Amino acid sequence: MKNIFLVVTASVAATFAPLTAQGLAGYLYESDFSTGTIFQFKPTGEKIPFRTGLTGVRGLAFDHVGNLFVGQEATILKITPGGALSVFASNLHGPDFLAADRANNLFASDREGNVLRFTPLGVKSNFASGLNKPAGLAFDAFGNLFVADYGANAIFKFSPSGAKSTFASGLSGPQGLAFDRFGNLYVANTGMGTVEAYNPIGSRFTSVYNVASPVAVAFDSAGNLFVSSDCNGAGTNSIYKFTPGVQVGAVFASGLGCPLELVVEPARDSLLNVSTRARVDVGPNQEVIGGFIITGTQAKTVLIRAIGPSLAKSGITEPLPDPILELHTPGGTVTNDNWMDSQKTDIQSTGLAPKDDRESAILVTLSPGSYTAIVRGHAEMPSGVAVVEVYDLDLTVDSTLANISTRGFVGTGENVMIGGFIIGGGNGAGKVIIRALGPSLADAGVTGVLSDPTITLRDANGLQLAFNDDWAETQPTEIYETGIPPPNGFESAIVTTLPSGHYTAVVQGVKSGTGVGLIEVYNLR
Repeated sequence: MKNIFLVVTASVAATFAPLTAQGLAGYLYESDFSTGTIFQFKPTGEKIPFRTGLTGVRGLAFDHVGNLFVGQEATILKITPGGALSVFASNLHGPDFLAADRANNLFASDREGNVLRFTPLGVKSNFASGLNKPAGLAFDAFGNLFVADYGANAIFKFSPSGAKSTFASGLSGPQGLAFDRFGNLYVANTGMGTVEAYNPIGSRFTSVYNVASPVAVAFDSAGNLFVSSDCNGAGTNSIYKFTPGVQVGAVFASGLGCPLELVVEPARDSLLNVSTRARVDVGPNQEVIGGFIITGTQAKTVLIRAIGPSLAKSGITEPLPDPILELHTPGGTVTNDNWMDSQKTDIQSTGLAPKDDRESAILVTLSPGSYTAIVRGHAEMPSGVAVVEVYDLDLTVDSTLANISTRGFVGTGENVMIGGFIIGGGNGAGKVIIRALGPSLADAGVTGVLSDPTITLRDANGLQLAFNDDWAETQPTEIYETGIPPPNGFESAIVTTLPSGHYTAVVQGVKSGTGVGLIEVYNLR
């Protein structure tokens, strides 16, 4: 079977350095205040000038599309993954620290006691006010915003709706904030020359990391902690690196010009297209139902296909002879039987036309929202193996296919459920969660559910990369922190960061069990 699934991608004055595309997942970025430079560091420590000619450069933050935002004295700049530079917001009062939420809203602490919120289109509003000297910002996995208040010597927690509570107090000039992969919050406690950590309920760890005049903290995906030591007081103009479990840091970079904020480039490849193969049959819950979500602000063009007869060339002995595809949108339902009956020329121009005239396809531009694609057979030929696919054809807009979830019958042999996906189009890595649900579908009224699903993740060569039966047995913390752990302990999940390429996720029942199951792939960039 062809491996398939989702997609994303993504000027100012001539005094700026030539536009340069961003690096790879795991690269560290540092705002060098005195030199007006943003430096990029490879994991080896090699330093690369990424942007020069800036003035009063301070805050740094990546959104989940891969745009890098840079706070200056009175403006915020936006640098796209391809290197295009523009002014995102102006007439500000010192956007010192920045952070982006999962919906790609940008938050900035200013010098008037406010935390500002900007939509992806740059519309500004006041998220919080009345703070003393707000500094570092960080979001937890559940969308709560944590703010280090330098003047109040405290860390405040704001719910997604803006409700404020005190998370920690008794600090000494707290500035930078960062969460580790276990949900613990780290703070640069500048006045004491320490980096301190708090567990998710606000209890301070006894261990601290000693760094002269720490300002910013950041974690890479391996759990290494980076801390900037600025040029004030006893600061050393350096960046220190602490490996997991080690209290003494090593100098990662030195000779800098007052290093302020740090940020690690996240994995940001998109799911370029997605598909699920499963058996279609007669009776309740026997169709293949694919749901997908488009997030962002702009409409996106996608091609949806229902494949059956051509699967025989891949060795499938019972393909669905003549699939019918239905797309359900808020505005109504679009149906296609044979793809050449409508949109023939437009579909051919994509280069992705189905290989058999009896197969179905719909080419459509969709606004952000939730959609459902249903594949069934004709009444006289209702049964067989089919594939439902979604291709993202528009990498130029800020919207993305955030997930795909497909429900169908999970059998044995060639009738197992197979989800395929392609990762690419970004910086060489994509982070996803793959879930296989069964028992919890009964809560939605589905009968005959798969009682104990498993997931096997394989690469394009068939090499097994991961396996999971019950999700809490492996990666419980990583899965829980995504905010979408499976509802039932017998269901399965895998969280992983993968290089660009083709992958398949196979859902089967324990001890050859069968029943209705659901496979999902979520883009966690």
